[in-house]
Amino acid sequence: MLSDYSGLERYIEWRVNGGGASADSSDEKKLEEQVKMTNVSCPMQVDEATMLNKLTIESDKVLYHYTIDESVVQMSALKENAEQMKANVKNSLNSSDPALRMFLEVCVKCDKGVGYLYKGNKSGETFEISFGVSE
Repeated sequence: MLSDYSGLERYIEWRVNGGGASADSSDEKKLEEQVKMTNVSCPMQVDEATMLNKLTIESDKVLYHYTIDESVVQMSALKENAEQMKANVKNSLNSSDPALRMFLEVCVKCDKGVGYLYKGNKSGETFEISFGVSE
């Protein structure tokens, strides 16, 4: 199974190692800094088929942009398993890890959901999994 939350894992590692905004920063500034810190490590090979290219702050969500190596995984396979993938990602987001909880809390305070955009490296096809603020 693909690691759909690898960018979050990188963020968690960064937080555990003392990264983060100062206590005086606004929530938006904290979110911008967290995204910036993740992007410093991009592109990042997640697994044999998945590359994290960047993280962006969109109007309604923080979006992870992935490229899928279609010689390893077909985009149609991802789309066919959309519900299972979303359930797996949601389970990972429900982690009790303090750094992950902090990241998600800042997203909620900034009225941002979390999304994962997968793009095939050959076809250019895209597939997105998104979670709204209420989820």
